Amino acid sequence: MKIPASFYDVQTVDTPLSSPDVPAEATCSLNGIPAVWRPTEKDAPSVLLFPAPEGDAQHSQSLVDGLVGKGLNVLIVRPSGETLAEFSAQGVEICSAAIDFLEKEGCGQLFLFAQGVATLPAVHAMTEIKTGLKGIFLEGTVLDYAVWLEKICDIKGITSDEYERTILDAMEEITRATMIFHGALDEITPAPVAERLQADSGARTKHFFIIPGGHAPDKEPLCDVGGEPYLDAIRQFINTACGINTWRQRRRHVRPTLKK
Repeated sequence: MKIPASFYDVQTVDTPLSSPDVPAEATCSLNGIPAVWRPTEKDAPSVLLFPAPEGDAQHSQSLVDGLVGKGLNVLIVRPSGETLAEFSAQGVEICSAAIDFLEKEGCGQLFLFAQGVATLPAVHAMTEIKTGLKGIFLEGTVLDYAVWLEKICDIKGITSDEYERTILDAMEEITRATMIFHGALDEITPAPVAERLQADSGARTKHFFIIPGGHAPDKEPLCDVGGEPYLDAIRQFINTACGINTWRQRRRHVRPTLKK
């Protein structure tokens, strides 16, 4: 099952930063795979973003700016491959290299964030990499590969019976913190179908949010529709997973431990 190379021929658009307080981005390489690095504070939690392959650079820009604005480091990498198998397998390679990169940078806990069909390499990486990934965010997950090809690329008659089952089987294996966002108006994977992601998830901590008025990630960023509550939910979820907003952590911040 070949994925047309044009899916990954994404042109990067140089957009002026809207605020001088927003850290500038830098390009880097993860074992030869191009990446974009948007740091905030060294020890802050980090997000490894797999943008939807069908979207252009602007589709993920709002999300990246929003995450950085919430004090998170963001590493953006686009998985690629000529077949579904290659596309899926590259997730492990990227995540392993990202873990090494962020460790050298002295950054905090790492979370994986995948949009659209990029869910496939993301969940594969979560099942293969046992340490170094704290949790995963999924946005606008594509569960019907044939429908995605037809609507996004106008390629008809191509099916992949194993695609959906591969993702759902992986969800059963993932026990780390999982947050799922899906647009109520998503035409690729209807919201009721996407609820299977949570139903099949083996995570101890998991949340599923339907974003009213939201479409698939290729049409518009869900963070633009969800606004500040969307970004706040991500930050709070990360804080909880990292133990940042536990009672004990808040108590330490407000009242330092007294020494005898």
